[in-house]
This record gives sequence, C-alpha cells and structure tokens, in this order.
Amino acid sequence: MISISGKQNNTGRQLRKIIINNNIFNNFNPSILRANGVNKLEFTNNTINNSKSFPSTNPDAFVIDVKQIETLKIENNKISKDFMNTVKPRETKNKYIFCYISSVYCYIIMPQICMYVFTL
Repeated sequence: MISISGKQNNTGRQLRKIIINNNIFNNFNPSILRANGVNKLEFTNNTINNSKSFPSTNPDAFVIDVKQIETLKIENNKISKDFMNTVKPRETKNKYIFCYISSVYCYIIMPQICMYVFTL
C-alpha cells in the first residue's frame, strides 16, 4: 500500500505534485492508496489485481482513500472486480474526474455528482 501524508487542517508541509502512473499492484487487501494533504495527485493507468494469496484482512476497505486534495485526477485504472469499494474522496476542493475500468463496472464521479454506470 502507498501512504502519503502532507498538510492536514492547515498544519504540516504541503506536498505539491504526486504522480502514480503505469503500475501493476498485486495485493490480497483492496487498500492500495491512502493520501491526504496533497496539492495535486494523479493516479492513472494502473492495474490493481487481487492476488488472493491470503484472505483479505479488510475486504471492505477502499482501493483509493484520499482526503484534503486540491486537484485530484484518477483515470484509466483497471481494478479487480473482487474489490468492490473503489474510491473514497473526502474534502477534495477542485474539479476532479474519476474513471475506473474493470471487467464489471465503470465509475464516473464529478463534483457533487456520483453516477454508477454498469457495463456487462
């Protein structure tokens, strides 16, 4: 899991730009990215697989859990259909667009709008 912690509630150091691109994650727990206090965060073109090497210790965890992000870009990520809770954005200030692609579903989230688009 990647854990990034920057400025929180106006205290600490502000992290400016973090890009996580073109990676393959094989994990038995769904939690891949936790981040807070980042000015700009991009998580793009990644593949997230359930390795099933052990039973998940937290099967309801979100794959991506972010908080207090100024600008957030998450797109073109392939997420295992076994990981049902894909993203939990909290206190994201600027415009953001998420697009997750898996064999089962695609999520599109924009400011104050949440649509679940299911594809077969």
